[in-house]
Amino acid sequence: MAALQSAGVIALELDILDPKVQQQMSDPSRFGIKKVQLPPSLKLRMETIAKRVCAPVETLEELHPLMQLITVTIHDARFSGLELAYGSEIFLAGFSRGAKKRIEGLETPELQMHALLAGEAQDIIETVESGLTLFETGKQRTQTDRLINAWATRNMDELQRYEEWCECMITETDRKYMKGLLDDRNPHLAASIDKLSRDGRKVFAAVGSLHLIGPNSVPKQLEKMGYKIERVVFEEIARH
Repeated sequence: MAALQSAGVIALELDILDPKVQQQMSDPSRFGIKKVQLPPSLKLRMETIAKRVCAPVETLEELHPLMQLITVTIHDARFSGLELAYGSEIFLAGFSRGAKKRIEGLETPELQMHALLAGEAQDIIETVESGLTLFETGKQRTQTDRLINAWATRNMDELQRYEEWCECMITETDRKYMKGLLDDRNPHLAASIDKLSRDGRKVFAAVGSLHLIGPNSVPKQLEKMGYKIERVVFEEIARH
């Protein structure tokens, strides 16, 4: 809290409370991202999973297939105690407004939408099928629990081994998608943090936990730019 209060600018991947950002994110087609139709068999499987996790089946079909998969994943995470409305990004965006802090996005909606949704139709279908299989085999929630626990207990060793146990990088299509989602974005995120820092204000920057691991992580990118990276380990906080 002291770091937040002393910051001159709070930087997030995106300011998702900004109405303009929300409007842009709601229509990926404006960024040249084409909607891909799922085969009937996958569509039925998606609907089955959506009903199981209490996702809005009636509006799901209107979304890009990968956004459908993201939506059911977010809804399923509620069963593990993770609620999107209480997410750190939403909290930090709200805090910034309440504290009248300058808030900056580290990337544009277009960049994030392309990382999340762009790709060849066949690759997208394969990614969705792999994701649905995780749900159907019961592995998705196990992995969500493991990821949440690693984050909540500050277990960086567990996070560093994410690729080994996530079962999300088995095929070449999986690896290609995750590279675009993480490694390809990290240099841009780090460059944006660097640019804000050079403006002379103290920056509090927050990115997703998976951007903090691996040889191409945001901290590694910042180290290459000459920054000294120090991990701060907080004392255990009692849970109530």
